[in-house]
Amino acid sequence: MAEPNAKGLMHPIPLDKTVTLTLQGTKLALAEHETSILAQDGGEAARFRIVGMGAGRVALALGGGHLSINATGDAWVKPGEAGVGETFQWMETIYGEPMLMSLATNRYLTVDPASGQVSATSPGARSDRADHARFVVAVGER
Repeated sequence: MAEPNAKGLMHPIPLDKTVTLTLQGTKLALAEHETSILAQDGGEAARFRIVGMGAGRVALALGGGHLSINATGDAWVKPGEAGVGETFQWMETIYGEPMLMSLATNRYLTVDPASGQVSATSPGARSDRADHARFVVAVGER
């Protein structure tokens, strides 16, 4: 499928830009802890570079690796080039809230607000927003 100008419903995908991801409605930002990714309130947020993978899909580059999802849905930083486990379909809710669907699990990136665990295990958006799978994307410098 050719989609040369892939964009979100209300906002363009920030391709080739550095971003931070914060769980919608909270102060929990995704952060790198050794090779793990977790959400924390305070501290330094991970600064991901959005890499276009075609057809509205992205990889989230961090240092010499990428945000990766394993077979059980757990998030970590995998060194090297991006493959299926490191590729996400960029989507938005009808309100323009970004959601990232892992191609490895066909589930959405989500945060457990109690533990800060990040995984791709959410089946999708819920009307009560209890899915914890919507993010605020803050674009930084390149």
